[in-house]
Amino acid sequence: MKKEAKEVELLDTDREVTMEEITEHCEANELDVPAEDSNRYWELVNDFRQWDVDDFQGDACYHFDLGRCLVKGYCGLWYGNLDAGKLLTVNSGRDLFFQDVDRVRITIDPDDGLVVRNYHHDGTNRFVVYQVTPRGQKFIERHDGEFSDRELHERLIAAHLVKKIRLKDILD
Repeated sequence: MKKEAKEVELLDTDREVTMEEITEHCEANELDVPAEDSNRYWELVNDFRQWDVDDFQGDACYHFDLGRCLVKGYCGLWYGNLDAGKLLTVNSGRDLFFQDVDRVRITIDPDDGLVVRNYHHDGTNRFVVYQVTPRGQKFIERHDGEFSDRELHERLIAAHLVKKIRLKDILD
C-alpha cells in the first residue's frame, strides 16, 4: 500500500507555541517561567514566532537559493479572488515574503510543491512557487515582450518549463 503524502509546514507566523517550549527556553536561560496567558508569556510567544521568521528568512533551516521562479496564484480580496503571478529571483527565504500581511504560512504541498499563503483582512492570497528550468529561462529570453505576463506564465507551465519545488530541493 502506497503511503499518502502529507503537507509539510515550513513556517507559520501564527503557530501555536507550547508551554513546554516556553518552559524549556526559560529553564535553559535561567529565567523565571511565566504564568500561562500573562504579559510575559505572550511576549515570549511573540519572540518565538519572530525567531522562526528570522531563521526562515535567513535560510537557517532551508536553502532557498532557487534562482528564477514563477510565482502564480491568486489574491483573495473582499470582492473575490484575482489571478496573480510574477517572475522573481529567489535567493533566500526572505524573498518568499511578498507583502505586509497578518500571517504567512509556507508549506510543501504534496500536489503543488512550495506554496505561500498570506492571510490579511480581506482574505487569503495563495501562491505556488515554481522554479524556472534552464529551458524555461531560454524561452523567456527568446520571447521577451512577445506575450502578456499571464500568457507567458501559462506557456511556461503548459510546456513544462518550470518545475515544482519539493522538500528535497530546499533541504540543506
